[in-house]
Amino acid sequence: MHFAYQRLFLIETVVAVLLVARYGFLAATESYGPRKGKAYLIASLAVSLWLCFSSLLISLSDASLPMFEFEGTITSFHVRDSDSRRYKADVQIHTTQGGDISIHTSDFSPSMKHGQHIKVRYRGETGELIQAKFYESNGKQEDVLNTTSSFSRIFVILLGLFLVWASFRKFRRDPKCTEESASADPSLMGTSDEKSILGLDDSPTRDEIVALKEDARAQFESWRTRSACSLAALLVCGGAVVLFSKQGPYHSYWESFGGVFLFLALTFLLVFVYCALFWWTAWGFLRDLRKIYP
Repeated sequence: MHFAYQRLFLIETVVAVLLVARYGFLAATESYGPRKGKAYLIASLAVSLWLCFSSLLISLSDASLPMFEFEGTITSFHVRDSDSRRYKADVQIHTTQGGDISIHTSDFSPSMKHGQHIKVRYRGETGELIQAKFYESNGKQEDVLNTTSSFSRIFVILLGLFLVWASFRKFRRDPKCTEESASADPSLMGTSDEKSILGLDDSPTRDEIVALKEDARAQFESWRTRSACSLAALLVCGGAVVLFSKQGPYHSYWESFGGVFLFLALTFLLVFVYCALFWWTAWGFLRDLRKIYP
């Protein structure tokens, strides 16, 4: 990471830590009210925005580095960590121009071996591999390896944005954290405090109860449908990613289509988690409503 981006990363990390320490302490110690709600919001935003900006700074730093492309033969291949989740390897290549270059990869490929003819594109200064194309002795392309590190950063940015949105939504729905006060004391279940949190009067009419149950059931079914649709979309995009993966039949088209499906799969994953959480919340609301007014 360039020095300028390192400074920005350090500054934003210090600011985030100070905000979380300050307002996280207030959120944990303040009594339920506006101050507690605002403190909870600021602490949540500090963590969420730190995730977004950290991944963004790393991506910008990588984008600012020059890219080089060479063709040659692998003369040395050393695996530093064989764990699939933390795979790391160093590759030494003797280029067709007569020089030697060293690159680093975090993605595994069975074609990455000594004596393999290869064409690589990598980032200067760091030596991080971007793409590698493997060729047979007759010049026919054998395999392609594309880095996946950038997609993990995209996922973290999407996760941070989702948490930002969820924090604002929670604050708008419950600015005084009164929902936590009810969940913290299970003895309040079925009492007037629970009824007020659920938006009920002490003695609602039968028609109001029936209408509220119907609305709660409709919300439950709506979020269940959304969860099922987002899960189906996630499975379809995930299946497409498998087809364009290294072991898939269409890996040569990864750069054109695979990255798009991976991005969509990560997006639908967040959508599914969001819908599933609201489905669970709607189910809990309907269950409590039936418990209070059987």
